[in-house]
Amino acid sequence: MDDKKLTDMIERAIKGDVQALGRLYDLFVDDIYGYVFYHVGNREDSEDITSDVFLKVLKGIKQFIPTQVSFKAWLFKIARNTVIDYYRKTSKIKKTVLNEDLIDSGMIDTNDVEIDRFTQQLIKNAIAGLSSDQKDVVVLRFYAGLKINEIATLLGKSEEAVMALQHRALKRLTKVLGGAD
Repeated sequence: MDDKKLTDMIERAIKGDVQALGRLYDLFVDDIYGYVFYHVGNREDSEDITSDVFLKVLKGIKQFIPTQVSFKAWLFKIARNTVIDYYRKTSKIKKTVLNEDLIDSGMIDTNDVEIDRFTQQLIKNAIAGLSSDQKDVVVLRFYAGLKINEIATLLGKSEEAVMALQHRALKRLTKVLGGAD
């Protein structure tokens, strides 16, 4: 969807257009679910948290100010905070192992699931070794597709700090995964 149509849809949602809000849900629910699932690791909790995220969007859309932050960054900030709240409430430790639900959910599209499971496990374990800030940057940048400035706003850091975190994270991942220094 082009930026103008998305902006128009967001403006309509802010004004209370339920159909526009439903369309925004359709556009972003899979991305938010995937982000949440990455952090939580099981289907049921991920579905519940994703529902909570969009409930918060429904309640807070009228306060969203498009000139301050992109809608996608705002949405992922809500998702990030909801995941943090989930862990605070449940005192669960984040799992870093590949869950069967990830494959069953269709998020992994592969002809050779065993090789893909191994690769995914290696990547998840490598990411688990990053600092918390580095993990956030890698997931938001390469999984969620946010831009550096959006991540900076979401994390409350400068763009330079986010770029430095990304650089250090990629350098570490390259080393851990057996790439050249």
